Amino acid sequence: MARPKPKPMDQAAAPAAWASMMVMNPAATAAWQDVMSESLAFLNGRFEEDQKIPGRLMACRTPVEVMEVQTDFASKAFKEYSEGAMQIAQLMAKATETTAKEFMSGHSRAYDDVPI
Repeated sequence: MARPKPKPMDQAAAPAAWASMMVMNPAATAAWQDVMSESLAFLNGRFEEDQKIPGRLMACRTPVEVMEVQTDFASKAFKEYSEGAMQIAQLMAKATETTAKEFMSGHSRAYDDVPI
């Protein structure tokens, strides 16, 4: 049986949902804001680099120069995407840990107190 698609959040309700999340777990909210900020900073940087490519390609006079521009672009983009993905993954792990701490009880059993 197919699951129903979730309804998108009403734009007016989004700020209220974010505010309630901040009240419930401000540390987790801050951690996830860091993830979003890092993602946007990465995308902005890549967008600026991507905008430079047409000008560099237009300045090329030979197919070899075109290939050099494309190769430089691809290798730099691969490197930056790899580094960016690692940074975001680390931030997401930290944010997940911060969020999960709220749900941990702080109580644990030793499991040696159960009679056999």
